[in-house]
Amino acid sequence: MSGWNGGVIGATRTPTILSASGVWLLNLMTNAHRAGIWPRQRDTVAFDAVTTGGASFSHTCGSGRNRKLLVCSWPDASAITYNGVALTRVAQIQQGSGQCSIWELSNPPSGAHTVASTGGGYTIAISYSGVIQSPISVFATNSNGSSNMASVNFSTTVAGCWAVQYTVVNGSVSSWSAGATQVGTFGGVTAAADSDAPITPAGSTTITATLSGNTNWGAVMVALEPGFL
Repeated sequence: MSGWNGGVIGATRTPTILSASGVWLLNLMTNAHRAGIWPRQRDTVAFDAVTTGGASFSHTCGSGRNRKLLVCSWPDASAITYNGVALTRVAQIQQGSGQCSIWELSNPPSGAHTVASTGGGYTIAISYSGVIQSPISVFATNSNGSSNMASVNFSTTVAGCWAVQYTVVNGSVSSWSAGATQVGTFGGVTAAADSDAPITPAGSTTITATLSGNTNWGAVMVALEPGFL
């Protein structure tokens, strides 16, 4: 197999002959790239913005690449849209009289648009950048109980994920475990927190909310997988 050295217009160029091993490596790289298995550089997940509200309110998404919108809702959202585009429910658990749930939308439009919830009255919208777009990019889990600690654990399989937990309590959240930061609360009974940094290396992750007292609680947590550059 031959190619050409040089690149200056008008210059005399001489052919370069690849060895058999060189041809094999070139073919391997080409086929791996076509198959989508050649290593690609990951993006970095980062917090963008948070807005709280009721059944309808405005949230502004930034212009970063690989955007992801999460909407946390309680009690009984049957549908949620952003700028008229439907979100997908990715995690839920029964808490009290309704469902504690997280919904997601890949690549939401940047700028200010309306979050509209059908059946949900306590809503927290959180946007991030650097998140893989397709397929749905979350590892999801849930838990509930009756105590003064609302704790959820799962294991990520990809380094650089960002964990987000949404908790609904018959009371209030007074603090969060080390490594977690509250990003929003609404109505005094719902709160959302995230890991405030990528989880590296991949593995077991726990976010715990300390409650105002022994009470019933429900919590859902997702991990946002980093996208590709």
